[in-house]
Amino acid sequence: MSLHVVTQPIFLRELGRNFRQSLDDAFLADCYPFRSMLDHGINVAFSSDAPVVKDLRPLACIAAAMDRTDMDGEVISPNEKIGLMEGLECYTVGGARANGVETQVGSIAKGKAADLIELDLPVTGFSAMELGNLSVVGVWRNGGKAGGG
Repeated sequence: MSLHVVTQPIFLRELGRNFRQSLDDAFLADCYPFRSMLDHGINVAFSSDAPVVKDLRPLACIAAAMDRTDMDGEVISPNEKIGLMEGLECYTVGGARANGVETQVGSIAKGKAADLIELDLPVTGFSAMELGNLSVVGVWRNGGKAGGG
């Protein structure tokens, strides 16, 4: 049996003030422990939990997991930050594993459904905050172009 955690990093950004006001310091230090879960081999899948949050963009969610900064600019549990490639994996392969469909989707491989996006700029070389502001300029579903974002 595998352990899967489906979580919403965007909560750190959008609900962080509430966390800081409501949680004691010990609990806040372990809030949304992405780094610890990944380091312990736990499959992590990211999602937005719409419509609880306003920002539904996957890249903004990944950025929140990377910098863990709330709307007031306060960093929550900085020891639990993750990198860009880890965040992308949580949103792709992690989700596929959690749903038991990693042989069909979640990564680019022969025989898998090809759902892809094209961004206006490469994702590397940006800060977490800048990453959340990239725009989708193309979408492919099942290997065919579906239109812009």
